[in-house]
Amino acid sequence: TLLTGKTLVTTNEQPITSMKGASFKARLSQDGKALAFIRREGVNSNAQVWIKHDNLRAKQVTNGDSYYTSVIHGAKNQLFATRYNNLSERKCEIVNIDLITSKVNKVFDCAERALTFLAYKHDKQTLFFNYRNNVQSPFSIYSYQLLTERLQQLTFASNQGNVKGDYQLALSPNQDKLAILEYQNSSQAKLKILNLNTNEIRQSSGEFSYNSIITWFNQDTLLLSSDGGIKAFDTVKETLATVITNSEIGFISYSQVNKQLIFDKGETSVNLYQFALNEDQSRQAITNSSASNYHPNFANHSPAFVFLSTDSGKPAILINTGSETFETNFGDKISSFSNLSWSPDDQYIVGVINNQLYQFDVIQKTWSNLLPAQNNIHF
Repeated sequence: TLLTGKTLVTTNEQPITSMKGASFKARLSQDGKALAFIRREGVNSNAQVWIKHDNLRAKQVTNGDSYYTSVIHGAKNQLFATRYNNLSERKCEIVNIDLITSKVNKVFDCAERALTFLAYKHDKQTLFFNYRNNVQSPFSIYSYQLLTERLQQLTFASNQGNVKGDYQLALSPNQDKLAILEYQNSSQAKLKILNLNTNEIRQSSGEFSYNSIITWFNQDTLLLSSDGGIKAFDTVKETLATVITNSEIGFISYSQVNKQLIFDKGETSVNLYQFALNEDQSRQAITNSSASNYHPNFANHSPAFVFLSTDSGKPAILINTGSETFETNFGDKISSFSNLSWSPDDQYIVGVINNQLYQFDVIQKTWSNLLPAQNNIHF
């Protein structure tokens, strides 16, 4: 669901990545063809920078002992990222990543133990980020000019009990304004708009959740994600409207070229395992998916089994023969399910789907409704 001008348009959510682990903080390049994001494969692994071009498979860009926390696009074949040396000391630095040579070079030290937000003004080759001199000082917004190496403080956050200060920022589509969130003692955030041409700062009258993530939808409208979903804020009229109600949405970024909203959304992975009771062996995974696989039912005379999967983004019934896995292509949307059972000769599978009794012919690979007049079958 997105705003188009002043119109609300509903679209379907489509996953961009479906890898195991956590993929987050994604941003599209200016031409909309490359998606850079942070990925952490497991609990004990370091988060690294990954990139995905169009319909190609995602590939890892960085490796090593550093823990990456954010990434943005710079010039062509260039990324800027922030990283910790480790998760205990959390010494932070901003780095430049060359996608052609894979070289990673330090640009500047970011604030120690800081979750740093980045923005990049292409025509001026200037980075913007939140920075503080020490952990007792509040964050302010700084700019860093790459050619001259000039560091300039753009905002001055209040010191009155506010150690977080100006902690988050987003650069407008015309790259002439910064939207800034300043922490308030009530765990709320105040929105400020910095005009980069005049250095004038205008404060909004409203307050938002401290957990909000901001991105520009157009030159006058911001999108904010928080615990309740996504809202649109008109910075001129100062009006707030709900766009998406969804508590699972985290970091967001909007692409001006593709008109797409990219966001994090947590999902659970469920895979099937097998364990031979009469042998001394460890359990073995029989599915390897980032989605959910469940309700396995083995055939009577072969290693084949039928199961439900959400790999495609919606429930589907699949069969694993031991050497391959194929979808049975049930015609309608699967809204409910209670059981699947093999016939004694393994030629058919009978299942209760959408409260009706269906049969799948394993040889012909076709579904048929056995009792079309009955709509209240449960098992």
